[in-house]
This record gives sequence, structure tokens and C-alpha cells, in this order.
Amino acid sequence: GDSADILLISSKLVEGTSNADDDVDMYIAQATIKTIPNNSLDVYGIFLRNSSTTQVWNSAMENTSLALSEAETLNTYGVRLKGNVDGVGVDYTVEVAKQTGEAKTTTLTQDKDALAYAVRVNYALPNNANKIKIGFEYAVASGDGTSGDNKNETFSNLYPTNHAHFGIADRHAWRNLNALGFKGSAKVNDQLSVKAAYWNFTLDEKADGAYAAGNWNTNTVSTLGIGNTNDAVGSEVDLVANYKLNKATGLQVGWSRYFVGDAITDNNATAEDSDFAYLQLVAKF
Repeated sequence: GDSADILLISSKLVEGTSNADDDVDMYIAQATIKTIPNNSLDVYGIFLRNSSTTQVWNSAMENTSLALSEAETLNTYGVRLKGNVDGVGVDYTVEVAKQTGEAKTTTLTQDKDALAYAVRVNYALPNNANKIKIGFEYAVASGDGTSGDNKNETFSNLYPTNHAHFGIADRHAWRNLNALGFKGSAKVNDQLSVKAAYWNFTLDEKADGAYAAGNWNTNTVSTLGIGNTNDAVGSEVDLVANYKLNKATGLQVGWSRYFVGDAITDNNATAEDSDFAYLQLVAKF
């Protein structure tokens, strides 16, 4: 409607193979409020119910390998404000998400208590034919600083596509992470536009792991362990160019250089900086 929209989603992520209730289901409810001048406000809840015996939470700090005795729950409650400052060329996004839930086995009960937030601000230079825009982003997702207390404080990055958020090298999930990014973009001419970004990544909790993008419930870059004394995971430089061939198609080329930090090299002396590059054809329908 003119003042608000409501979104409701019910999704079965995993269909069990037995006659028992062993499915994994997800439910989403979101309200978008559009009555705030120059802003939109999203209020949402994402509810995961796992009736299988395999835990979908994972953590470098807690025992998440035991078979479940009851349905596991993971609840994410969030708010997102997106808007602009009229006539100034500034746009922004602010988001906060809180996670709760419970995982029960025959021997223990683990509670989820995690938090994440992100702030993004962009500024478009006025009266600029090249449409130059600069911006920064700061994103935090909680980690777990205490091992074996059955309180899982590592934020779970729900089904991520972090390629557009934490650098094109896709190294990091929104888990146990402090990410600071600086970005810039410009339109060189009617056909060519370019983007550049720099990211710095540190751990929220040194004792917790550094978690990889994708497969949010299984992957870790490194299980650093309680003895870890550094929080510098790495940094990244990104360059992307888009070339418009016609109204429907274009070429995109990207390059990223990832510099490993002390938190990784202290645990893996052979870890090296890496490069990622790609060329793709983009078609619009």
C-alpha cells in the first residue's frame, strides 16, 4: 500500500526422508513502513525450525555436533532504516538484528544469544558529470568469547550472498566479524563505469573462529582457538569495471587482492595473500 507493505514467506528448506517430522522449515514476516519522509523502515522476523537430528548452528566455541533430541530453533528479529538526506546527496542504511533460539540434545541445552548491526553511508558529489560517489560501511556480528558454556553467541549469517557486502573475494561471513569498508564509484562515459573498495576485517572475539562466506552453518576460515592473541584477519582491495555494449548486454571485469592478517598467519604460517579475478557477460531481460 501507500503507507506500508507486508511480506509473509513460508519455505521448506529440507524435506525429511522418514515419516517423522524431520524437516527444516523457515518462516519470514516483514513489514515495510513508508510514512517516514525520505525513508523506509523494515521490521522483520526470520524463524528457522529444524526438526532433524543434525544441528544447523555451528560454532568454534560450543559443541554443536551432538544429535538433537528436540526441534532446534533460530529466531532473527531485525529493523532496517534506509533513506536519504534531501538535496544533500547523502543516502544511508542502518540495520540491527538480534538472534535467539535453542538447541537441545540428550545431554545439554544450548541457547542462542547473538547480535549484529551494520551502518552504510554514501555521498554523491554535486554537479558532477561523472556521477562520483564515495561511501563507507561498518558491519559487526557478534562472536563467542567463552568456550563450553552452552551459550552460543556467534551470530549466524542466514543463507548469505556476501559477494555484494564484504568484498568480491567472498572470504567472510557476517559472523564474529568487524568489517570496515571504504568505497568509491564513477561513470567514465556513457559506456564505462568503475568501482573501487577497500575492506579491513577483524574478529569480534579473538577466541572464536574466522568464518567463511557461504554454507553459513559449516564453514570456517580458521578455528583460531582460545590461545589466539590477534584479531586482524585480513584486508582486501577490489576493482570492478562495467562496460555497456548495448541496452541489454554488457561486460563486467573484477579483480580483488586479499591480504592475510596476523590472526591467520599466527595459526597458519604458510597462509599467503591471494588474488581473485573474473570476466562475465551481463544480460538484462
